[in-house]
Amino acid sequence: MVATALDTIDKSRDTLGSNAADLRNRVHDQILREALMTVSSDWAFMVSKDTAAGYARERAHKHAHATREIAAAVAEGRDSAAARLADAWNRADNLFPGLDARRLPGRHGGPL
Repeated sequence: MVATALDTIDKSRDTLGSNAADLRNRVHDQILREALMTVSSDWAFMVSKDTAAGYARERAHKHAHATREIAAAVAEGRDSAAARLADAWNRADNLFPGLDARRLPGRHGGPL
């Protein structure tokens, strides 16, 4: 999931060019946000300890689906659809408003 998110953001930056890659991109931010919520939560612990395991599975799957859905729209060049999806998924949880995908280390990411 994380590889999908990072690869999508890097490829999109390549397509956008250096000037646009320097601008804040809310779609990239949401792809990263969803990937983080998929893997960095207590979902696995909750499932393994059978503490609200159904809820944990549902949330992890929902965030993974959101990551794939937005990333697919970006990869297919459906920018307006990607923006609508990112906005809708962001409204669903509204977490980490300060997250900025430009700060990702990588081929084009800035310094952390």
